[in-house]
Amino acid sequence: MVRVPAVLVGLIVAYGLAAAIFAIAGVLQDSRVLVVALPLISWAGGFVAGRLAQRPAPVPGMAIGVMALALRAGIGLGGFNDMLLLIDPAVALLELIAAITGGLMGTMIVRQTNVEPVRKRGYRVT
Repeated sequence: MVRVPAVLVGLIVAYGLAAAIFAIAGVLQDSRVLVVALPLISWAGGFVAGRLAQRPAPVPGMAIGVMALALRAGIGLGGFNDMLLLIDPAVALLELIAAITGGLMGTMIVRQTNVEPVRKRGYRVT
């Protein structure tokens, strides 16, 4: 079995969703969609990374949030100035918090599904 790094899968999810939402926002000519969608996208990437991780990271999802912001800043500095306008400190902080929250939720789900019920002596668990 080949194990793919969870951060890589989370980044692919986040970048794919971000590209789709940028296309949708371009068609709609409305940038307010991005302010709502970008933190949700970071949450989804962090959730996937936290869910698929072999070992839980110290801060699950933070790598996804930081790398998503860095990619968008790099693309904005490179040639797409519209993306650079969306690097607002408030939205960036929301994205980081959402990515960490998503990572923690993904890690929590993995831990909950791996825990077997405790059987106490003398009690029958049905």
